[in-house]
Amino acid sequence: MKKTIYFAIIFMMMIMSFLYQVPTLFLSASEVEPQAVYFGSRFCQVCQALEETDLAFERLEAQGVIVTKYILEDDTSYTKLFRNYQFTYDVPQTSASVPILFVGKSYFTGRQAINAAIDDLTIQTLSQTESMPDLLTAPPSDFSLIYFILLGFVDGVNPCAIAMLLIDRKSVV
Repeated sequence: MKKTIYFAIIFMMMIMSFLYQVPTLFLSASEVEPQAVYFGSRFCQVCQALEETDLAFERLEAQGVIVTKYILEDDTSYTKLFRNYQFTYDVPQTSASVPILFVGKSYFTGRQAINAAIDDLTIQTLSQTESMPDLLTAPPSDFSLIYFILLGFVDGVNPCAIAMLLIDRKSVV
């Protein structure tokens, strides 16, 4: 009887030790550092064409580039992450739209630029030679609730209505 209890305890200890080791055997997607980061939108026709017509991500995968894709409508936190990437890479406001691909210390915006960089292996070269910079936190937006309230009051002032009130008073008096 004691032998079966010892055997059962040893067997349980082996199973428990195996169960605690299993998670270290698998590498989850969150532990893989991306070589490129893409931001797109579900409602952007250029983003859809880049993915469905041009097969950009399949071509990058064939080149061995690990791309993390963020679709801005999927999660509200992606908008802040997008602003942080724009701030880190010093993206000008004129280029601050989707689709945009960050790789190494560079970024590519627009369908033509991204496709050209994939075709001439620029993205593959940058992903293998340059690491992505540490992400900086973007400062808060310039607009606040006070600005929107003030803009509402300014918008509410209708110069035509004020002129009509002044003209009507003069004609009555």
